Amino acid sequence: VMTTASDTSGGVWTRQSDTAWTRVASAPAAPTWKLFSKSADYFLVTTGGLYAASDYEGDWAARSDAGLFDEAVRLIVAAPAQQKMFAARGGLWESVDNGSTWRTFDAGANTGTLTGLAANGAFVLVATDDGTQVRSINYGNTFSSQPTGLDAGVSFYLWQSPRFWAGNAEGLW
Repeated sequence: VMTTASDTSGGVWTRQSDTAWTRVASAPAAPTWKLFSKSADYFLVTTGGLYAASDYEGDWAARSDAGLFDEAVRLIVAAPAQQKMFAARGGLWESVDNGSTWRTFDAGANTGTLTGLAANGAFVLVATDDGTQVRSINYGNTFSSQPTGLDAGVSFYLWQSPRFWAGNAEGLW
Protein backbone atom coordinates (compact mmCIF):
# COMPACT_ATOMS: atom_id res chain seq x y z
CA VAL A 1 0.00 0.00 0.00
CA MET A 2 1.23 3.47 -0.89
CA THR A 3 -0.10 6.99 -0.39
CA THR A 4 0.53 9.94 -2.71
CA ALA A 5 0.19 13.68 -2.44
CA SER A 6 0.63 16.72 -4.64
CA ASP A 7 -0.66 20.25 -4.14
CA THR A 8 -4.13 19.29 -5.35
CA SER A 9 -4.54 15.52 -5.56
CA GLY A 10 -3.42 12.22 -4.16
CA GLY A 11 -4.83 8.96 -2.94
CA VAL A 12 -4.17 5.42 -1.80
CA TRP A 13 -2.68 2.89 -4.18
CA THR A 14 -2.13 -0.85 -3.84
CA ARG A 15 -0.38 -3.62 -5.75
CA GLN A 16 0.63 -7.21 -5.55
CA SER A 17 4.39 -7.76 -5.77
CA ASP A 18 4.32 -8.43 -9.52
CA THR A 19 1.47 -6.16 -10.70
CA ALA A 20 0.98 -2.49 -11.49
CA TRP A 21 -0.18 0.04 -8.90
CA THR A 22 -3.96 0.53 -8.83
CA ARG A 23 -5.87 3.27 -7.06
CA VAL A 24 -8.11 2.29 -4.13
CA ALA A 25 -11.36 3.73 -5.49
CA SER A 26 -13.07 4.01 -2.10
CA ALA A 27 -10.30 6.21 -0.65
CA PRO A 28 -10.57 9.99 -1.05
CA ALA A 29 -8.70 11.50 -4.02
CA ALA A 30 -7.02 14.13 -1.84
CA PRO A 31 -3.38 14.82 -0.94
CA THR A 32 -2.68 11.88 1.37
CA TRP A 33 0.03 12.09 4.02
CA LYS A 34 -0.17 9.03 6.23
CA LEU A 35 -1.82 5.64 6.47
CA PHE A 36 -1.76 3.83 9.81
CA SER A 37 -3.68 1.34 11.93
CA LYS A 38 -4.96 1.44 15.50
CA SER A 39 -6.42 -1.79 16.83
CA ALA A 40 -8.90 -3.01 14.18
CA ASP A 41 -9.24 0.37 12.39
CA TYR A 42 -7.22 1.87 9.56
CA PHE A 43 -6.77 5.63 9.32
CA LEU A 44 -5.93 7.84 6.38
CA VAL A 45 -4.63 11.39 6.90
CA THR A 46 -5.39 13.76 4.03
CA THR A 47 -5.35 17.47 3.46
CA GLY A 48 -8.93 18.12 4.46
CA GLY A 49 -9.61 15.35 6.93
CA LEU A 50 -9.02 12.10 8.75
CA TYR A 51 -10.74 9.01 7.31
CA ALA A 52 -11.29 5.54 8.80
CA ALA A 53 -11.99 2.09 7.38
CA SER A 54 -11.97 -1.50 8.59
CA ASP A 55 -9.73 -2.57 5.68
CA TYR A 56 -7.16 -0.82 3.46
CA GLU A 57 -9.42 -1.41 0.47
CA GLY A 58 -12.65 -0.97 2.43
CA ASP A 59 -15.10 1.91 2.50
CA TRP A 60 -13.31 5.02 3.82
CA ALA A 61 -15.58 7.26 5.91
CA ALA A 62 -14.76 10.78 7.08
CA ARG A 63 -13.81 10.71 10.77
CA SER A 64 -12.79 14.36 11.26
CA ASP A 65 -12.50 17.56 9.27
CA ALA A 66 -10.89 19.51 12.13
CA GLY A 67 -8.78 22.54 11.21
CA LEU A 68 -5.72 20.48 12.09
CA PHE A 69 -6.13 18.76 8.70
CA ASP A 70 -6.32 21.95 6.60
CA GLU A 71 -2.66 21.37 5.71
CA ALA A 72 -0.33 18.37 5.59
CA VAL A 73 -0.11 16.37 8.84
CA ARG A 74 2.85 14.00 8.60
CA LEU A 75 3.27 13.20 12.30
CA ILE A 76 0.40 11.31 13.89
CA VAL A 77 0.50 8.40 16.34
CA ALA A 78 -2.11 6.12 17.79
CA ALA A 79 -0.74 3.29 19.88
CA PRO A 80 -3.23 0.38 20.12
CA ALA A 81 -3.21 0.36 23.93
CA GLN A 82 -3.84 4.10 24.20
CA GLN A 83 -7.15 5.89 24.16
CA LYS A 84 -5.46 9.06 22.90
CA MET A 85 -4.16 9.89 19.45
CA PHE A 86 -1.53 12.62 18.98
CA ALA A 87 -0.76 14.70 15.89
CA ALA A 88 1.70 17.50 15.15
CA ARG A 89 1.06 20.56 12.99
CA GLY A 90 1.92 23.97 14.38
CA GLY A 91 1.99 22.36 17.83
CA LEU A 92 0.81 19.17 19.47
CA TRP A 93 -2.83 18.06 19.13
CA GLU A 94 -4.69 15.27 20.89
CA SER A 95 -7.87 13.30 20.32
CA VAL A 96 -9.52 11.21 23.02
CA ASP A 97 -12.36 9.87 20.84
CA ASN A 98 -10.51 7.86 18.19
CA GLY A 99 -9.85 10.85 15.97
CA SER A 100 -13.33 12.43 15.76
CA THR A 101 -12.43 15.66 17.57
CA TRP A 102 -9.06 17.33 18.20
CA ARG A 103 -7.71 20.00 20.55
CA THR A 104 -4.32 21.61 20.97
CA PHE A 105 -2.33 20.11 23.80
CA ASP A 106 0.67 21.56 25.67
CA ALA A 107 3.09 18.78 26.53
CA GLY A 108 5.85 21.25 27.36
CA ALA A 109 7.36 20.82 23.89
CA ASN A 110 5.64 23.68 22.08
CA THR A 111 8.86 25.71 21.85
CA GLY A 112 9.77 24.76 18.29
CA THR A 113 8.55 22.85 15.27
CA LEU A 114 7.65 19.29 16.22
CA THR A 115 9.98 16.87 14.44
CA GLY A 116 9.46 13.58 16.25
CA LEU A 117 6.40 11.87 17.68
CA ALA A 118 6.04 8.25 18.80
CA ALA A 119 3.79 6.20 21.06
CA ASN A 120 3.62 2.65 22.31
CA GLY A 121 2.04 1.19 25.40
CA ALA A 122 1.99 3.88 28.09
CA PHE A 123 4.86 5.82 26.48
CA VAL A 124 4.65 8.92 24.26
CA LEU A 125 7.76 10.76 23.00
CA VAL A 126 7.77 14.28 21.50
CA ALA A 127 10.76 16.20 20.01
CA THR A 128 11.15 19.65 18.49
CA ASP A 129 13.70 21.22 16.14
CA ASP A 130 15.17 23.29 18.99
CA GLY A 131 16.27 20.12 20.83
CA THR A 132 13.40 19.96 23.33
CA GLN A 133 12.26 16.43 24.10
CA VAL A 134 9.53 15.32 26.47
CA ARG A 135 8.06 11.96 27.31
CA SER A 136 5.00 10.56 29.00
CA ILE A 137 4.92 7.28 30.87
CA ASN A 138 1.16 7.46 31.53
CA TYR A 139 -0.50 7.39 28.10
CA GLY A 140 0.06 11.09 27.41
CA ASN A 141 -1.69 12.39 30.50
CA THR A 142 1.43 14.20 31.78
CA PHE A 143 4.82 14.89 30.20
CA SER A 144 8.29 15.56 31.64
CA SER A 145 11.55 16.74 30.12
CA GLN A 146 13.63 14.00 28.53
CA PRO A 147 17.39 14.67 28.28
CA THR A 148 18.83 12.84 25.31
CA GLY A 149 22.42 13.76 24.57
CA LEU A 150 21.54 13.95 20.86
CA ASP A 151 23.24 17.17 19.78
CA ALA A 152 21.60 17.14 16.34
CA GLY A 153 18.09 16.80 17.80
CA VAL A 154 15.58 14.20 16.60
CA SER A 155 14.30 13.94 13.01
CA PHE A 156 12.08 10.94 13.73
CA TYR A 157 11.23 8.29 16.30
CA LEU A 158 10.44 4.67 15.61
CA TRP A 159 9.07 2.00 17.93
CA GLN A 160 10.45 -1.49 17.34
CA SER A 161 9.89 -3.83 20.25
CA PRO A 162 11.31 -3.65 22.85
CA ARG A 163 12.64 -0.07 22.35
CA PHE A 164 12.28 3.32 20.74
CA TRP A 165 14.80 4.44 18.14
CA ALA A 166 15.66 8.04 17.22
CA GLY A 167 17.12 9.27 13.95
CA ASN A 168 18.85 12.54 13.11
CA ALA A 169 21.53 14.01 10.83
CA GLU A 170 24.17 11.99 12.70
CA GLY A 171 22.52 8.58 12.30
CA LEU A 172 20.21 6.16 14.05
CA TRP A 173 20.27 5.97 17.86
